[in-house]
Amino acid sequence: MEIWATIDTETTGLPDQDWSRVIELAAVLRDGEGNILRTYDTFVCPDVLTAEGLDVAKRISNISESDIRAGKDIKEVWRELGDFLDGWTYPVRAWNTEFDQALLRKTFRDRNLPDQINWGGCIMWDFTRKRQFEAGFRRNGAIRPFSLKRAAGLLKFEWEGNPHRAMTDTLMASKIDHHMASLHATPLPEVGVIRIGDIAS
Repeated sequence: MEIWATIDTETTGLPDQDWSRVIELAAVLRDGEGNILRTYDTFVCPDVLTAEGLDVAKRISNISESDIRAGKDIKEVWRELGDFLDGWTYPVRAWNTEFDQALLRKTFRDRNLPDQINWGGCIMWDFTRKRQFEAGFRRNGAIRPFSLKRAAGLLKFEWEGNPHRAMTDTLMASKIDHHMASLHATPLPEVGVIRIGDIAS
């Protein structure tokens, strides 16, 4: 049976900010039919926690300091995530893979833990490439990637919880990923060969 994992994190900042770390992590496993098989969801208490980071956590994700400090140690989370991913064997995708990968690696490094996640691509960029004519552009002419919220709205998918929380965003990203995979797997209808002479003038 084909199994895919989707992951999402909530953090205390952006990858290039010294104080940013993962504070909430969620992952889901789904089969090729889109059925959710298992879920994993936990708060994380990182080694680095600053006033700036706590402000971001509350303002963006509505996660309190008490939630974070009650979270699991990152070493325990690393071990549990490895078990959840069947010894790190399942391919893992995320909405913004570059972001989640950078923050997880940063948080793992505090304990000298390696990133053994079997990263399998970025849902955000796959979706943006498929809908590039609706994506819009940055000032420099580059394609502007879709936010998860905008992509969900475009597809009219309903949220299962509050956005900017790890499990809610993971479930939505997984749903969109399966939607794209289903479109790719659906064969085009056979319309035959159209000859110029068949087209009425």
